Amino acid sequence: MNSARVLAISGSARSDSFNKKLLALAAAAASEAGASVTLLDLREFSLPLYDGDGELANEFPANAAKLRDILVAHDGLLIACPEYNGGISPLLKNTIDWMTRAPSGKADPSLFNGKLAALCAASPGPWGGMRGLRWVRELLNNLGVTVLANQATIGTAHKAFDASGALTDTRQGDALRALARELAALLAARRRQVAPPRSRARRGGCTRLLLEHQIDAQHRRQDQRSHGIAGRHARRDLQHIIIRAREQLLADAAPLLRDVRDLTPAALEAKIPAHPAAFER
Repeated sequence: MNSARVLAISGSARSDSFNKKLLALAAAAASEAGASVTLLDLREFSLPLYDGDGELANEFPANAAKLRDILVAHDGLLIACPEYNGGISPLLKNTIDWMTRAPSGKADPSLFNGKLAALCAASPGPWGGMRGLRWVRELLNNLGVTVLANQATIGTAHKAFDASGALTDTRQGDALRALARELAALLAARRRQVAPPRSRARRGGCTRLLLEHQIDAQHRRQDQRSHGIAGRHARRDLQHIIIRAREQLLADAAPLLRDVRDLTPAALEAKIPAHPAAFER
């Protein structure tokens, strides 16, 4: 099969999960763009919570071995992950942790190395799971995965889907389809580069080295874009935190301001206890 192979994973196993709905739409768009998509339901691959002692004491989980085999057979990843307390979902994190372990009981993250991934998320909150995707992106980057800079996030997800499971906002739907098409196109281009025609392959190692250099350069550019957008997300989160802290400070100070508003300077001095050490520089 010459088409790019995409493994689609949802970080939620809930039957009516917003992220499952989002992943189904993205997977359909990638398939329409020519990719061969495997839609994975992690409910069918239950795993124990990863524990080093338990790993040594028990047989390697059969589902972990199956997931590793499935990962090897695919070129890229399409991941939809809900945001759990501002981070990655425990289900997805535990699954990836097991997939980076070998049956021998040793760490083996090499199966992820060199793959491409696209991220999306849906959340009832206004941020659309953006804060959680930052952790997913960093985790995948650490495993050698090139994560596309573009991502799709759907806020107020409880209102975002119609009865058929489609997104009601056409702009969000267009952005999701564009993300899936971008992943499919990049994977297809990579397959063409990695497997050149035989007539070129016979020319020796120079052609192969040139292709590898081009792919490495493409990876570096994509990583730079990924780090750039991750930095913008972090700055946006910091601005949100500052705004909330300022609002909380004003709310806390309001009662005090009401109490001292009508006091004379002398009366105000009498209400403030003397703590000279607190003002030393």
